[in-house]
Amino acid sequence: MIQEHSLSSLEGATEHLSGQKAQAFSMFKDLNMIAVASENGFHMFDYESELKHVKSVMLKNVVQMCFVEMYVVVVTEDEDNSEDAILLSYMIDGEEPEGTIKIK
Repeated sequence: MIQEHSLSSLEGATEHLSGQKAQAFSMFKDLNMIAVASENGFHMFDYESELKHVKSVMLKNVVQMCFVEMYVVVVTEDEDNSEDAILLSYMIDGEEPEGTIKIK
């Protein structure tokens, strides 16, 4: 049985992920952060008291993601060459990547 307070905590995610399929997911327990990638980008949420939206980054083709200290590291498929991958590193509070590496 789902409790009433847990339903209201999903409202923060529903606004940003409604009708989209999750493609990747990561969780950082120390900061109570969750990152979810969909077809249009990835979204970060603080889950300390409820699922509060922190930020969205519009980035296509996300296949993997993880937290490393104060960074979220994202792997995407290269749109120009499906055999290549691009690794991007974002500060948790940053909007632009701090670093980018293309991998064959």
